[in-house]
Amino acid sequence: MKCRTTIKLKIPKKIQLLKLFDSYLKACQYSADKALEHECKTKYDLHNIIYYNIRKLFKLKSQFAINAIAKGFEAYLSAKKLKGKKPVFKSVPVRFDRRTFTFFADKISLTTQEKRCVVPIDIPVYYWKYLDWTYQTADLILIKDKMFINITFAREVNTSTVGSTTVGVDLGINQLAVCSDGQVFKGHKTRIIQHNYLRKKLQAKGTKSAKRLLRKVSGKQKRYMAWVNHNISKTIVDSADTIVMENLKGIRKNRKGKRFNRWLNSWTFFQLQQFIKYKAEVQGKKVVFVSPYMTSQTCSNCLKIGSRYSNSFVCLHCGFSCDSDLNASYNLRRLNVTQPYSSCDDVKGFIATATEHRAKSPAL
Repeated sequence: MKCRTTIKLKIPKKIQLLKLFDSYLKACQYSADKALEHECKTKYDLHNIIYYNIRKLFKLKSQFAINAIAKGFEAYLSAKKLKGKKPVFKSVPVRFDRRTFTFFADKISLTTQEKRCVVPIDIPVYYWKYLDWTYQTADLILIKDKMFINITFAREVNTSTVGSTTVGVDLGINQLAVCSDGQVFKGHKTRIIQHNYLRKKLQAKGTKSAKRLLRKVSGKQKRYMAWVNHNISKTIVDSADTIVMENLKGIRKNRKGKRFNRWLNSWTFFQLQQFIKYKAEVQGKKVVFVSPYMTSQTCSNCLKIGSRYSNSFVCLHCGFSCDSDLNASYNLRRLNVTQPYSSCDDVKGFIATATEHRAKSPAL
């Protein structure tokens, strides 16, 4: 399995890079306009029409011209879906590959319109662990007169030799994550309530200062939730060799009321799953996604359908009862192993551990 990661570095602005950025932006806009004018059906049709014109007009190397045509055609397709919208490029990253840039530990060599440009770089200590990986691509980005380059690294990871520890992880709204080994990570409802109240108040006010504060609050909330997800994902990945989670694609299509939908849209479950996935892959661990069908209603002890009441689960067939999220995590783990939990003593042991973790777990 190939594992990828991206490092972001700030680099000094060079005249050659600024010229390349400007020409590439204009080439993307030119490509989108020509795609709209000729109503191109495929990227290759557009390529045959404007490739040599782009190279001549904007003096771009062949690889940059090809990438600009692809970007322009993608923007054209997106605008086409909006019916009548004209594609407009305000900013676009310049894509480099192994043919157009070379990476060294202290510098990078980038192809420009005229000749190679050597740019010094200072790699933070945190990224040193990726330096023995193979570099793949790089994106040159200009943000508020500051220039950055995002370099992607990759390596092959062998997951066939991982250990036998398997944990099921049930994601929820009241509890962000509940693991089958007893770990419980509390939710952030209080923060979301505060954020929603402040956002509603600022939107109602509608002044320039209120809108400015609204943007600031929105960024602060996103950073907080990302910090929470980073901490949770790190703990979960360190606790097991195989992690089993639900495939939650399309969950927001199920509408269950205005209040529930508000909580659901504030729930960054996809981000948490992605954090767990990439951190596990870096360590050579496995992440398995299974169908969530009936995992919350099935008894993890006798495998028959039970009853779920809010945060509790009760099975009328065998008399088993426990936290509903904990029961779902048991079922997720069972779906990835050959033998389900068949002993009530084993389940009681997990419940005791979960109760202990729940008491010790601080609210994030």
